[in-house]
Amino acid sequence: MAFQCDDEINIEQDTLFESGIYGGWELSSQTINGITDLTPPLEMILEFYPDKNIRDNRGEYNLEEPFNNTIGIFIMNEEQQTITFKDEDIDDIIYGYSIDPTKDNITFTFTESNAQFEQVWQKKY
Repeated sequence: MAFQCDDEINIEQDTLFESGIYGGWELSSQTINGITDLTPPLEMILEFYPDKNIRDNRGEYNLEEPFNNTIGIFIMNEEQQTITFKDEDIDDIIYGYSIDPTKDNITFTFTESNAQFEQVWQKKY
């Protein structure tokens, strides 16, 4: 038996899929107070995943650092170009961000301990 369906099946995607945020990112460079660190950065992987609610601007993240692993949720505000990281152990952290047009690099800007940081993360997968 063969079946043919003329109705198009539309599966709704999470509202953040088009932003390019989902997947794994690796830290490629860091600038502190306008000075770029020329030593290779520590291996850090930041992974973003969708959550169960496809209509919100939230998802889950996992940050793998050499001696630490942080899991939490993130909230993207595409209009203000900010991303808020939340987990149980720390206060909310708000970063400015930009994703390049190819969606291969994301840049985070933030202030920590009176220092201005700019981190570039390259898409790993």
